[in-house]
Amino acid sequence: MTEAPAAPGFRLAAGPAGPVEHAVTGSGDPVTLFVHGLTGSVAQTRPFGSGVPGSKVFVHLRGHGGTPVPDDGPGTVADLAAEVDAVRRETGATRAFGVSLGAAALLRLLADAARDGAPSPFERVVLALPAALDEPDAAPAGPLHALAAALDARDPGTAAGLLRDLQPAAVRRLPAVGLWARRRAAELVRAPGSARWWSSAPAPAPAATPRPAPPRRTGAARSSSCPRPGWWSRCWRRRGAWRRTAAR
Repeated sequence: MTEAPAAPGFRLAAGPAGPVEHAVTGSGDPVTLFVHGLTGSVAQTRPFGSGVPGSKVFVHLRGHGGTPVPDDGPGTVADLAAEVDAVRRETGATRAFGVSLGAAALLRLLADAARDGAPSPFERVVLALPAALDEPDAAPAGPLHALAAALDARDPGTAAGLLRDLQPAAVRRLPAVGLWARRRAAELVRAPGSARWWSSAPAPAPAATPRPAPPRRTGAARSSSCPRPGWWSRCWRRRGAWRRTAAR
């Protein structure tokens, strides 16, 4: 199969299971890699690069943006980490920033290096809304199951209401939060490659690796660690196993 060319403004790195789309802005050193969260995109991570010196590399994980879902399915956190590492090698990135699922991929990359006794792939790492390091998330999963059902049914109205209700009580009734929820629900329902993800159900497993030295953490510890819609329902039902990014 002939590989499609990169979209305008993007480049393609040779990943372990196919091309990995990324955009590069700025120039010179240091080179900082930005990795989005579940159903996120370069648009989600680009604001975090404001004011960061040197070159900024914004990656799209599989099933996001122009990075396709491989033929063997969505894969695992280890597969996402391998894609991030492919872009790191391609661009020479020495620093990294990850949001939620992107943080999980970075943590797996760090844990694998620690397990193998290899040098750390990055000299600096910052995580926003990072996935849990070594314990399952004990948050009630019922609202997420309802959201999964709404997304599987391609129902943006119901999904928007559930997204709004998942926000803190102090802000969930604000007009801006309602607008965000409607926009986000529309994005999730029409997410590229969603049919492939929703028809696939891989068996993800926690990383059985030593815990790396704790990176600097930014934001709350709770976030989703399922790689993309597609198997929303089953993924969130199994998130207790998923959310051990660096097991003891």
